[in-house]
Amino acid sequence: LVLGYTDPRRAEELLQNRITQTVFSRDLAQALSDTAVRTGIDARVHIKVDTGMGRVGFMSGYDAIKDVAWIRRLPGLVVEGLFTHFATADEDDISYTEQQFEKFMGISREMDRIGLPIPLKHACNSAATMRFPQMHLDMIRPGLILYGMVPPGCPDAWQELRPAMTLKANIVHHKQVPVGTSISYGRHFIAERPSHIITVPIGYADGYSRNLGGKASLLLRGQRAPIIGNICMDTCMADITDISGGQTVETGEEVVLFGRQNYNEQEYVLPVDELANWLGTINYEVTCIIGKRVPRAYIKDGHLENVRNYLI
Repeated sequence: LVLGYTDPRRAEELLQNRITQTVFSRDLAQALSDTAVRTGIDARVHIKVDTGMGRVGFMSGYDAIKDVAWIRRLPGLVVEGLFTHFATADEDDISYTEQQFEKFMGISREMDRIGLPIPLKHACNSAATMRFPQMHLDMIRPGLILYGMVPPGCPDAWQELRPAMTLKANIVHHKQVPVGTSISYGRHFIAERPSHIITVPIGYADGYSRNLGGKASLLLRGQRAPIIGNICMDTCMADITDISGGQTVETGEEVVLFGRQNYNEQEYVLPVDELANWLGTINYEVTCIIGKRVPRAYIKDGHLENVRNYLI
């Protein structure tokens, strides 16, 4: 199920690959219908209604019912689902979410009444999945919680989720510097004591934001070390002077920029939420902006299953 927009000119590609497409305009619905009739391949769709998010979807109310009914009758379309999206499911005040849900259910009930029922209804994102089980309907759409991260305002029971995503790298350089040594562009960090500095091959071109310089830290041997100076395009530096045994650190050792690190049979965590706070954003964004230069290693039951390297 494609939840977002697909150019109508790619309608035939959708049908040939048996992809279910979200529909939130008559133009796309008509294009899919025309292509389905021409190719003889049914177009499977879910219809999006806007109950208060203000993004995409047929506006809730009488017009939405007319639009949904019109699409429901198009030849070649198999309308499998009807859905909406909550704007404030992670906020303390639940009244707006309840209003959205009632608007959505009103449209669903009206479709049943006029004899054009739609089999699958869904509305819940991660926060709503956890907070409003009565709104689960036929499907849910978990996103953030698949990564073991918890949206704000969610029940304590969900706090036991463990982060599934870890951003790690290996040290490429370790040096001891004297007092007065400056690190990185702009000389924003100047050593006030003899210091041990490491260089890590990850930077803002990889999605590790330049704004984290002088704010963030990393995990090395289960201990935190501050990121110092400006983060470069391809590298960043950290001060490991206060790391126990830091003077023995060697190139090739693992550091964790966020997520979990196992060291000496113990697990240490640097929550992605901390990076989000340092950046003034949300944890979703921090995980989404990691670039394609960073290989993805997939772990199952503690064992490496696969590595996806987009550059090879």
